Amino acid sequence: MSKELFVFLGNKMEIRDVCADVGNTCGVVRHLNCLQDQNRAVRRRALEAVRNEIFSGQVNNDDRGSPDHRVVEIVIGPLLRAFSDPVEKCRELAITTVSEVLELTQEPCGLLQCVIPTLVQRLAQPEIVEPSEELRLKLVELMFSAVNRCNAYVASYLNDLVLTILNTFILKFFAVSPGAKVGRLVCATIRPTVRSPLTVIHSP
Repeated sequence: MSKELFVFLGNKMEIRDVCADVGNTCGVVRHLNCLQDQNRAVRRRALEAVRNEIFSGQVNNDDRGSPDHRVVEIVIGPLLRAFSDPVEKCRELAITTVSEVLELTQEPCGLLQCVIPTLVQRLAQPEIVEPSEELRLKLVELMFSAVNRCNAYVASYLNDLVLTILNTFILKFFAVSPGAKVGRLVCATIRPTVRSPLTVIHSP
């Protein structure tokens, strides 16, 4: 049986030994290392390369299959950390990639433990964290996608989701233009969790 070894050095990962059946995870890890680079152009190219590796170079969403779960496990953490990148385009690439992974992977519910806390960090704070209105909308769309795909399995995160929804409106994150769409997404996000027989709301 082939074995793989990823060595963590600070915030970076290096490959010491990877056998044949690991496939394209080698290239992914090399690109993830570049997400720590000080140069914004390097980080942007790395995010584009990671996205390309995940989907094997396919550019048509209709033709994409489920990404390799081994690759997803490697990239999800660094991609979510890139939600905090100081460059808006890098944040947009990271959010878009995670959204696509969540839509296409065969095991979306396993990502909730990483995705939901990141959404809380970006949307549910007392002050606005994500400065871009367009990216806040994309984050709400990601939240909707997570609930839509995982349905009753989001019950454990319902308090976090409600907190995120409340902050979305209380802090008036959205101007008039995207406001109606956000409202529809929020209602669509709440509906599956409230209707689910497995949903339990815990008092804070």
